[in-house]
Amino acid sequence: MGWIARWLLAHHDRNAFEIYGYMIDFNQDNRFHRWFSEQFDHACRVGIDCEENGIAIAKKISDDCIDILIDLDSITLDVTCEIMVHKPAPIQVTWLGWDASGVPEVDYYIADSYVLPDNAQDYYSEKIFRLPDTYVAVDGFEVEVPTINRESLGLPTDAIVYLTAQGGYKRNPEMIKLQMEIIRSVEDSLSSH
Repeated sequence: MGWIARWLLAHHDRNAFEIYGYMIDFNQDNRFHRWFSEQFDHACRVGIDCEENGIAIAKKISDDCIDILIDLDSITLDVTCEIMVHKPAPIQVTWLGWDASGVPEVDYYIADSYVLPDNAQDYYSEKIFRLPDTYVAVDGFEVEVPTINRESLGLPTDAIVYLTAQGGYKRNPEMIKLQMEIIRSVEDSLSSH
């Protein structure tokens, strides 16, 4: 979620908003985590091995008198749902992640008409707040020159390439089996057996 949300933080109007960041699973050795924490006016870095749980983080958010709390993980991490259920801010919003959490204490879900059709509100407890064009705007990624390409991998130029970028804790034999079934069902797909 950080890759998608980073330009929002890098380009926000610092004169109009004071931004607090509560970084769950912060890793000081991660260059990206350090960059991200530098974008906040106030950064609370919570490590994965930290004794702080959702209740303690919710208390910190409440003590900081946050007006609008925006969850950028939306059910990606269990602890973010735990934090939101304590309603540490008067207005709570979920954005990015997998989907809206369904936590009754979350007021809004940021989406657009591409992500959710107009009749989707019937299925959400959160009020859907639709951005006019897209719910996510990314103006580019800084990437190095690729060192591998289809030719070097022996892949045809017209082959469809599938990517799963899920974390290891979400990967399991049943998920891999289902992914392979999808790949094998596509005509001219390539897979190793």
